[in-house]
Amino acid sequence: MNSRLTCILADNPLFGTWRVTSFKSQLVGEPEERDTFGSNPKGYMIITPEPRLMGITVSDGRRPPTNQAEAAAMLQSMIAYTGRITLEPEKFTVDVEVSWNQVAVGSPQVRFYTVNGDTLTIRTPEQDSALFPGKRAITIITFERQN
Repeated sequence: MNSRLTCILADNPLFGTWRVTSFKSQLVGEPEERDTFGSNPKGYMIITPEPRLMGITVSDGRRPPTNQAEAAAMLQSMIAYTGRITLEPEKFTVDVEVSWNQVAVGSPQVRFYTVNGDTLTIRTPEQDSALFPGKRAITIITFERQN
């Protein structure tokens, strides 16, 4: 990569470590937004200048499972994936390489973003939901920059 392009990429305010503060889903046909992982989700997203994204978000209050059914249900209380990203102004696309839910692997994931100071907001387009099978949703995730 040439040094000019590296400098441009390194200055992108999207790059860094971000802590999840809100994860909301609007299911198509339903009037109310949902706090997908509760009112206090836990998680981080790291976006690097290569550019690569790695993220995990889980529901607040998760407990170790005591049986197989509880262990399987834990997949519904989290989201995690990584991949290379293609950057555009106010938009990036993740080429998902590894995911907690195999449905996302090999499927480009479009995200629209805004950075306002130390706050990052990411919105998905309306899409099939990995968390709510058979439904379509728009998700809005808010993050706070970490130092």
